[in-house]
Amino acid sequence: LVWIRMPHLPLHFWSEECFRAMGNVVGKFLVVDPWTESYDNTTFARILVDMDMNVDFLAALELKVLDSTWTQSLDFEGLPFRCRTCFSLGHLAADCHIIKKSIKRRVSWWKDFNPDNLVVEAHVDNNAIADVDKVEEKVGILDGMVEVDGMVELLVPSLL
Repeated sequence: LVWIRMPHLPLHFWSEECFRAMGNVVGKFLVVDPWTESYDNTTFARILVDMDMNVDFLAALELKVLDSTWTQSLDFEGLPFRCRTCFSLGHLAADCHIIKKSIKRRVSWWKDFNPDNLVVEAHVDNNAIADVDKVEEKVGILDGMVEVDGMVELLVPSLL
């Protein structure tokens, strides 16, 4: 269950039918906040929705009436952090066990590596090759290397 705020929702959308329709797009509409029902605070409307927490959260809804369209932003209250790596709730990517395992595996491979001595060849187009010297100055400390479509990509901790 999650409370959703709809800041600056125009008052002509403040009805049980509109709240139900908007809530059912996000998940299953349950109830309108009592303050919203009584118009005690019109800076935002608030509804309770039962939704799958493993899906991406909508940033906004488009509300269409006749020839007019209103884009309504949605603020989800009290959500825990969601990891961009494993998509679990409760931690960020920097604390993800998947990344920590991956980094531990790469550390031994890069243990004696000195990025000051590295010259990287990267494909610029089909025939051209560019040399990049002193990778540490360009991209920071390296965390690994992956080959994708014949091109070497350097993994940098800040990009993980």
